[in-house]
Amino acid sequence: MSRLRSAEWYAGDDRNAYIHRAWMRRGLPDDALDGSRPQIAIANTASDLTPCNSHLDEVAEHVKRGVWEAGGVPHNLPVVSLGETQVRPTAMLWRNMAAMAIEEMLRANPIDGVVLLGGCDKTIPALLMAAASVDLPAV
Repeated sequence: MSRLRSAEWYAGDDRNAYIHRAWMRRGLPDDALDGSRPQIAIANTASDLTPCNSHLDEVAEHVKRGVWEAGGVPHNLPVVSLGETQVRPTAMLWRNMAAMAIEEMLRANPIDGVVLLGGCDKTIPALLMAAASVDLPAV
C-alpha cells in the first residue's frame, strides 16, 4: 500500500508531526493520527438557507460512523452552500468560487479522501470540480 497523504503531516517523530498530532488530538483514538489510518473529509454543504441541503448534517453523521467502521478518521468540512432559489442574482456566479474554496481546503489539509455531500444545481458541480482538481479519492 502506498503511503497516505496525511502521513506527511502526522507520521514521524519530528517537531512538526508532533505539533500536527497534538493540535488534532481532541479525544481521538491513539492510532487515529499516526499516519496509518486514512483521514477522510466530509465536504458538507448543509445550510438552513439552502433547503435542498438542510438535511445533510444528519446524513454526515451517518457517513462519519461509516468512515470509523471502515477504519478511517472522519473530519467534518463545512463548505459553501449555493441555494439555487435564494442566491441573487444567480448561484452560477458562485459555483467556481465554491469549487476553488473546496479544492484549496482539501489541498491545504491532511486529507486522503473525501465524501461529497451536496444538493442543488450549482453545489454538486462545485463539489465535483473540486474533487477532480485535487485528485483525491471521492464519493
